[in-house]
Formats: sequence, structure tokens, C-alpha cells
Amino acid sequence: MIFILLSIMVPIVVFLLLPWALEVATRKKSPSRAILVIAGVLFFLSWYLPSPNIQGQSTAAVTHFLGSRERFS
Repeated sequence: MIFILLSIMVPIVVFLLLPWALEVATRKKSPSRAILVIAGVLFFLSWYLPSPNIQGQSTAAVTHFLGSRERFS
């Protein structure tokens, strides 16, 4: 359950708070949020991609292609 919440909540929080934080810090208008949407979708997908076994060892090669999330087993 925690993984589902994290995969959904982290992109939403970043999408909502990062532009605001950048505007406060730099006093400039934030750029387009399209990159944040793309990054959020890729982050969400990286949680659910299968992790292939190579010689009996669990790997995260496919998930690292989209994002750097480490699976602990």
C-alpha cells in the first residue's frame, strides 16, 4: 500500500510545490510544467515495471532506464 501511495503522491507533490518553490527562491515566473508531467509519469511507470532476474539475481536495469529507484530484496 505504501508503494502505491508513494508512486502517486510524490509526482503530485513535486508538480504542485516545485514551481511555487522556484518562484519564491528566484523571484521569476516558473517555466512550463510539461517536463514535470512527463517526469511524474515516468516515475509512476518505473515503480511498476518488472525487474528481470539475471542468473537468479534480481536486477533493476529496466527501472533504472526510466528512473533511479532501487529495489531492496
